[in-house]
Amino acid sequence: LDYILITGDFQAHDSWDYTEDLTRENIRNVTALLLGYFPKTPVYVSIGNHEGVPQDAMAPHTMPEYEQRGPQWLYTLMKEMWSNWLPQPALADVQYYLYINQVDPDATLQWLIDELVDSETKGDKVHIISHIPPGDDYCLKGWSYNFFEIVK
Repeated sequence: LDYILITGDFQAHDSWDYTEDLTRENIRNVTALLLGYFPKTPVYVSIGNHEGVPQDAMAPHTMPEYEQRGPQWLYTLMKEMWSNWLPQPALADVQYYLYINQVDPDATLQWLIDELVDSETKGDKVHIISHIPPGDDYCLKGWSYNFFEIVK
């Protein structure tokens, strides 16, 4: 086994039962199982829309109450749980999920361009994972279009 991919949604889809505590418990349990059974295997994770509490709630940085109501607790937990899997640059800024607009949400697409150029320069191979695939009806249309323009 070369690596493990997790594409999000640590929670079941019974959204009436979501709590921050249950989300934390699920993430901790899955992480503990993976570390227990695959201690030396790299794990690559994308965050799903059901990790937010309530589901789909990933507040933008521009929200005045972001520090109190935003998903910072989720990013902090994931940073703690996955520190042995994530490279240092990712640990320094684990807030890469926040979609504030469809053109380039929080400069995530510019970040992707920079990473792809750097990887190509080094001759590295790249795997891109996501929770909701570009082109899916649930994916932001403008973002999907821009993503496909970058990777084609």
